[in-house]
Amino acid sequence: MLKELKKRYETALFDSIMPFRLDRSLDKEHGGYLTRLDCESTTTPVGYIRLQGRQVWMLSTVYNKWPS
Repeated sequence: MLKELKKRYETALFDSIMPFRLDRSLDKEHGGYLTRLDCESTTTPVGYIRLQGRQVWMLSTVYNKWPS
C-alpha cells in the first residue's frame, strides 16, 4: 500500500504539479516566484514570503531526492 501511495504522489508531483509550477510561477519581471496561481495561471500582485520559501524548499528537495 505504501509503495502505491508513493507512486501516486510521485506521479502527481512530476506529471502535474512541477510542470504547472515551473511553467507559470517564475516572476521574470521582479525575480522570485508568483505565488497565487489558479488553473488559468491568473496571479495576484502580492507575493507572500512564506510561499517564496516553500517554492525554494520544494525545488531544492526535489532536486536533492530526484536529481534526474
